[in-house]
Amino acid sequence: RAPQDAHLSDYTDEGYTVIPADNGTTVDKEKLAAVVTNAVSTLEDDLDLDASGVYENAAVATDDKNLNELAENLNRCVNSKITFTFGSSVETLEGSTIKEWIAVSDDNSVSVDSAKAREYVNSLSRKYDTFGQPRHFRTTAGDEITVTGGSYGWWTDRPATAAELTEAIMNGQSGNLDVVYRAAAAQYGDSDIGNSYVEINIGAQHLYVYKDGQIVCESDFVSGGLFKGNNTPDGTYPITYKEQDATLVGENYSSDVSYWMPFNGNIGMHDASWRSSFGGHIYYLSGSHGCVNLPVSKAKEIFGYVEK
Repeated sequence: RAPQDAHLSDYTDEGYTVIPADNGTTVDKEKLAAVVTNAVSTLEDDLDLDASGVYENAAVATDDKNLNELAENLNRCVNSKITFTFGSSVETLEGSTIKEWIAVSDDNSVSVDSAKAREYVNSLSRKYDTFGQPRHFRTTAGDEITVTGGSYGWWTDRPATAAELTEAIMNGQSGNLDVVYRAAAAQYGDSDIGNSYVEINIGAQHLYVYKDGQIVCESDFVSGGLFKGNNTPDGTYPITYKEQDATLVGENYSSDVSYWMPFNGNIGMHDASWRSSFGGHIYYLSGSHGCVNLPVSKAKEIFGYVEK
């Protein structure tokens, strides 16, 4: 019976184990001849073949250092159990998947296939990211509409998240791993804007500020000039930042404002002390360059509610 080297088992829920070596019962004939010759020449009555070492041995012993280190390194990776939490939804990554990502080099070192980790992160991103996607929205007037465009929502930093996932697996980490985001929303789920937001109704030239689901402020405004092609863009946007006593500079204009709340590049909400009236159809012929112009008192009030 030929010797069998010690080797790793197939993957199970418990990981990998070392299958012990089996030296078998194959005789090395030259060694056998030598020990028999010696026994005859020394007039031995008995010859213990096991003790004489005449059988062939397995090339890889059960206690082989490299083999046992390989098992330890593999198990550290596949015994990871990593979860990603998206609100009420949880995605779990376990050894049965991780084992397909593991590569073993000629020197028995272990690595994680970064391309497979990246594809896994990509699949999570495709499933849960909401950045720039259309949103179903119920207006204050009670209409169910779909809002398209904008630059708001969950946006996964795929390379950074994949790198952290790879490191977590190599370290044998278990538990929740946070996704790295380029942009974040207020909450997970179908209504990721949450219940604190500003609803800007261009057609009505009127806006509402919601805080924790309640209207806390509302105001008429003047938006971008319709007939001059300066329309205020539709969409869902985050407040980029807010600034007091800013100077807005554009082509052929410079305006000092007290309350500046941009949400789309150089377009935002701000006070317009130079206007005496707001709302109605002013924006048809005498609209802004794209911003939402507000009475000073209302801009101040809104400024106190909104956050970056």
